[in-house]
Order: sequence, then C-alpha cells, then structure tokens
Amino acid sequence: MAAKGIFWLTTLDVLCKGYILSALEDDLYNVYGAMKTSKELWDALEKKYKTEDACLKKFVVVKFLDYKMIDSKTIGTQVQEFQLIFHDLIAECMVVNEAFQVTVMIENFPPSWRDFNNYLNHKRKEMKLEDLVIRLKIEEDNKTTKKKSRENLTIMGANIIEETSPKSKKGKRSSG
Repeated sequence: MAAKGIFWLTTLDVLCKGYILSALEDDLYNVYGAMKTSKELWDALEKKYKTEDACLKKFVVVKFLDYKMIDSKTIGTQVQEFQLIFHDLIAECMVVNEAFQVTVMIENFPPSWRDFNNYLNHKRKEMKLEDLVIRLKIEEDNKTTKKKSRENLTIMGANIIEETSPKSKKGKRSSG
C-alpha cells in the first residue's frame, strides 16, 4: 500500500514539474529542466523572480523620488510622466492615495510655477487629481497666451524702431 502512495506522489510530482516547465520559454526550460522535483523547481523560480520583483520596486521608488519638473518642458507632459510613475508604484502594490499624488505634483512644479504653487497650497478644499490636471491645463494655456502677447509686443516694438531708424539717417544725410 505504501508503494502505491509513493508511486502517486512521484507521478504527481512529475506532472507538476512538467506543467511548470511547459510554461517556461525554451531558454529557461533548458536552465530549470535539470531540477529533480517540482518543489525544487518552484523554489528556484520563486527565488529568482521575487528578487527581481524587489529590485523593480526599488527602481520605481527611486524614479519617483528623483523626478523633478523643469521649465523647458510643458507642464502637461510632465504631469503625464508623473502619473505614469504613480501608476507604476500602484502596480507594484504600493499604496499611493490621490491626496498624496496631488500634493507631490504641486510641490514638484518647476520654479516658474511658484506663484501657482502658492495659490494651490492656500486653498482649503482638498483637490482631486482630475481637477488639478484641468487647472494646470488652463494655467498653462494662460501662460502660453501671455508669452505670445509679450513676444508680439516686442516684435511690434522692434518694427517701430526699425521704421524710425531709416528716417533719422535720411535726415542726417540731407543736412550734411
């Protein structure tokens, strides 16, 4: 009777090992196929991939901590990049609530956005991420419009100077 039980266990182990190996790619199959039992195979795979998982979590956290917004890129693009980092953190089973996301984004605004940062920090009502993204889009559009109007004024001023320069030269020539 004991021999029958051992037979079933070894048969189940062989089936289990075969099932695990069949899910692996050929290169991995060649590496792990030498394992004697399904338990040994499972432990080796678990050790390998749990270590990789821990490294991935550290990488995502470092990416989050090192992220800085800059003036040379649009705020919309940078907010999307930040949202992808938050998505990666959540995918790694790290709890990141919405209020934290909003606060971190506001505190990472580039230097030219300091006034808007202060404005948002003094608001008493808690803001949702979607509301922040909408406000940022509006503010960015306003900043772009102001910048274009300043450039147009500068160009118009340059044109006026150019128009007055030739007249003053003509006047000098006629008197000379």
